Amino acid sequence: MQSTSGRVHKETRLTFSNHPLLNLSNNGAKIAQRLNILRKYRNMVDYDSKNPKNLKYAYTRCQLKSKRIFELLQELN
Repeated sequence: MQSTSGRVHKETRLTFSNHPLLNLSNNGAKIAQRLNILRKYRNMVDYDSKNPKNLKYAYTRCQLKSKRIFELLQELN
């Protein structure tokens, strides 16, 4: 991956979702999906959320999604 722009995150998700070797067990697509969910939470926290309960919820969900991403990455080894 050569991008140094803000598109690098999108390109990363596309790489995981489209790479044939990463998707033999569908893990690449699962990782891409979870990365996209994390992006949505980040946008929500950055731009939409002024309610501390929403922040706590987003934080908890992001922890769970991140943990699962690392588990899926570990399965690729």
